[in-house]
Amino acid sequence: MSNGKFPLEPLRTVRDIRLRALENELKLWRERHHAAQAERDAANERLSQATFARQEFADRAWTGMFASGSPTALAMDRYERHLSLLDHDIEQRRVELDARERECAEALEQLEGAAAAWRHARGKLDAVDEMKQGWLREMRGRIEWNEEQNLEELFLRRAPMQ
Repeated sequence: MSNGKFPLEPLRTVRDIRLRALENELKLWRERHHAAQAERDAANERLSQATFARQEFADRAWTGMFASGSPTALAMDRYERHLSLLDHDIEQRRVELDARERECAEALEQLEGAAAAWRHARGKLDAVDEMKQGWLREMRGRIEWNEEQNLEELFLRRAPMQ
């Protein structure tokens, strides 16, 4: 300890490097989670639009078919096929939304894991920093004590002997 360098400085450096790497990983997972949320929101919007389009078609076409009397079998068949097509589109949008929700949940899980790892690494670095502060206080105390001893010796040498 007399060389004036904190003996655990290499450990502190390694922990600091590890913390910086975890900060970068945390930032990456935040960005991925944000992107996953945006994709989920977009998929939800597409589902809403598909549902609205189906309802809009159903209302408009049904009214149109009966506007001039009873609809023909061909018109009813086309109406039913188009509704089936729109229902299929809605189902695809639901599947897409489910996939985006899973991706969002997975990204959140990874984000939470990265945050926990960062907090753990931060705690380890803080512990080494506390040890370093204690070591610095101890070294300052030793330096002050040595200076006092040197001053006492200097005064004793200058003091006249009786």
